[in-house]
Amino acid sequence: MRQFLKKRMWTIVIAVLIVVLIAVLIYILPYLIVEIPPERSEWAYEDVQVTKLNDRGLYGKGVTVGIIDTGIDLSHPELEHVDLIAWRDLINREAEPYDDDGHGTAMAGIIAGSSFGVAPDVSLIVVKAIDPLTGATDTNIYTAIRFCIQEGADIISMSLGRDEMRIEHLTSPWNDDNNLKRVCDEATEKGIFLVAAAGNDGGENDDGEVSVPGVHDKTITVGAVDSDMNIASFSSEGNNDGKVPNILQKTWDPWERHDPDKKPELVGPGVGIVAPTLKGKYSKLDGTSLAVPFVSGGLALIIGDLTQYQHENNSGEADVDKVKNTLMSTSKKLSNQERPHDDNYGYGLFQAYELYKALKE
Repeated sequence: MRQFLKKRMWTIVIAVLIVVLIAVLIYILPYLIVEIPPERSEWAYEDVQVTKLNDRGLYGKGVTVGIIDTGIDLSHPELEHVDLIAWRDLINREAEPYDDDGHGTAMAGIIAGSSFGVAPDVSLIVVKAIDPLTGATDTNIYTAIRFCIQEGADIISMSLGRDEMRIEHLTSPWNDDNNLKRVCDEATEKGIFLVAAAGNDGGENDDGEVSVPGVHDKTITVGAVDSDMNIASFSSEGNNDGKVPNILQKTWDPWERHDPDKKPELVGPGVGIVAPTLKGKYSKLDGTSLAVPFVSGGLALIIGDLTQYQHENNSGEADVDKVKNTLMSTSKKLSNQERPHDDNYGYGLFQAYELYKALKE
């Protein structure tokens, strides 16, 4: 009997040890290895040619990028080095930078991360304008863009958006009295490059238009492709052939876009992208949001070297137009897209090195 009890006791002990070991593997081990980054999505950096610019010593030094998102976690190993020159919290009015969602940290990591960043030497302006539960309002986006303008941004990166289609928007992206449109116009007139997500309502539920503020004509609006260069199923299409006239406002001319402002302008990597998130961790993410920082960061590499395109030195909207025209001609035409412009693929895949060479000539 004593031998039976002894054997049973050892069985219980072993079972407890197994449970503890499983708990360690599930709950504790991840926290012990969070500072060891996984492999980044190398195809993404190579396919948009940012690797070529990095190999030539271009890392974005001297350029200021504004990020409008959910915030930033500066304690993440990828972001501890970041030169944060301005911060504003439009949601909770906190004085110190934070991120209660992780989305903004991921975008900042792709732009400026020490090993995951396209342009790790840029300075950042970060505005928390997105509430994880309710999203971003037009008022917060407006205020965030204005803050970035005032703080000296060269590029404003917006991995955000709301549906464009509303009754009052049937004949134009925004009415003339729309504050958000006006502040986008102001940024463009000052030679600041706006980069925004096309939106994630693609497929059967697509409303037929890219998101706000990507609808702004001078904004560079970015859709998403996967590693095979196929359009992501969620990537929103643009409407470039005009809209139904608004009878109530007695506006009869259908609105349509012209080159180089057709939407979206570009596509970038947006499926299965490894990026930094909260608490020192990394996640594999999907979305047109992910494609935006590859373009914003790529532009930062270029104007870090071609300083005549930084907002303090450039010719305002004329240089924004010049860059957009060059984007149109240097983008890589993909096998599945219509040419010269496709309502899903835009003018093609962003090519940072080709754009750099063309602007340098």
